[in-house]
Amino acid sequence: AEWIIGAAKKAAPISVRFLVTLGRDHSARENAPSFEAALEHSGEVVGLDVAGDESAPLDHLAPFLKRGSKKGLSLTIHAGEGGRHKSPL
Repeated sequence: AEWIIGAAKKAAPISVRFLVTLGRDHSARENAPSFEAALEHSGEVVGLDVAGDESAPLDHLAPFLKRGSKKGLSLTIHAGEGGRHKSPL
């Protein structure tokens, strides 16, 4: 995460902020490093994003989303992209 943030600061004469993506189809253990990086770089990271197979449950991501929201991170969730399920929108 640090090299991406550093590169963005050097390359762009604009303010750049990041979303960290958590994968629906990855376990909590697999998503934990991304989540911890989001918290560590709060300020440069402004939100958590959920992406992946919409048939996969979100239960395992709920603790990350709740904790991130309490820490001030915004939340985005991809929906209706997979084509296999009716869009919830």
